[in-house]
Amino acid sequence: MKANDIGPYFFLSHARTPSAPADRAESNRFVGKFYRDLNRGLAEFAGRVTGFMEERRVAPGVPLPEDVLRAVSSCKVLVPLYSDRYFADQACAVEWKLFTRRGESGAAPVLGSIVPAVWSPVDFSELPAEVRSVPFDPTEFGSAYADYGLYGLVRLSRFETEYHTAVRHLAERIAAAGSRSHLRSGWGGPAEVRPAAFTGSTTRPPLRLMVAARPRPGDSPLDWNPYHSRSGKPIVALASYLLANLKYQPKAVTFEEAAPGLLEETVPAGPGLLLVDPWALADPAVADGLRRFDELDRPWIRVMVLIGAGADRNSDSVTNLTRQVAAVFRNRFAAEERSSTKEALRGIVSVEEFEAILPHLVRIVSKQYLKKLTENLESVTQTAPSQAAEFPRPRLKGPALFNGDRDAEERHDRP
Repeated sequence: MKANDIGPYFFLSHARTPSAPADRAESNRFVGKFYRDLNRGLAEFAGRVTGFMEERRVAPGVPLPEDVLRAVSSCKVLVPLYSDRYFADQACAVEWKLFTRRGESGAAPVLGSIVPAVWSPVDFSELPAEVRSVPFDPTEFGSAYADYGLYGLVRLSRFETEYHTAVRHLAERIAAAGSRSHLRSGWGGPAEVRPAAFTGSTTRPPLRLMVAARPRPGDSPLDWNPYHSRSGKPIVALASYLLANLKYQPKAVTFEEAAPGLLEETVPAGPGLLLVDPWALADPAVADGLRRFDELDRPWIRVMVLIGAGADRNSDSVTNLTRQVAAVFRNRFAAEERSSTKEALRGIVSVEEFEAILPHLVRIVSKQYLKKLTENLESVTQTAPSQAAEFPRPRLKGPALFNGDRDAEERHDRP
């Protein structure tokens, strides 16, 4: 490696937003806000220092710009924003590799110069092998940070205090890591950079998106768009985009089509989200079907009640809607009193809330799905070992059946 001038204090490594609907362009804007807040927080602990963040989107297979390569090869601290998309991003893998190789050949230990941050919830059991050795405990910064990540905290106004607390803790951690960092700087030029990818990429089971909505005449419930003033696409399209970024295969279906399987199956066919239009509860058939679903114990399916954009939670109309939802989802409402995601059932009033809450719920239903498959397999093995080979084994690539089963929090509550 060639010697290089002193680089930035930290390098913010994040997954750039891929090609997306125009109303998703603001995703990178929130990364930028976090970067600026982090710089301001760092001034308290390290003085007037600056970091580096690349905002340009780099297409797969296209080399990173040289200023990015120089920055990650000379910074004191690497700050990776963990998310499912981060570990699928080739540019992030190159940045990680360039930084960690600076600790090779007897140089100063590099792991202590990496300060991870949670951008959106990830399953830590699925982290790539090269990442697991980095000390990391997201609960140190509070349960809201661990559950929603910085993206959720910055988007939900009620978490403003938690967001600034997490930023301050991260700034303090970065300052401490930077004061101890003695990594060698420099790189050998673009020819030294090779394509890279994180190890252990996983294939996840299809995730069912079930919609119970009252559509406009001539439309399907899958055309429902409760946030039309902020998004020009149906809620299923927005949810599918978010799920694809989390590396899930979305499968959309109306609740009417899915109901027979949901009510009868005994083995979960995969995790799922049930998106409910509260105005649809005026239809006795819809209300009755959802009420029967509520009587089932299905922890791998979460209910999200979506109220139109701009609705006032304190208005009489929304209060009446909430009462109707509570009457239909009586069991789930009782359990959600203790849940960190009770607003998903009580009514999501904005697209910002929807985008922030969905990743947390996906993490829950996925864990509950695998947990139930494991329990069923153990039960079959104990009672009839000869049948165990025929029973579906828990796996990240789930069965393609389209039926459902139950939903709950990590501690096995009803959703």
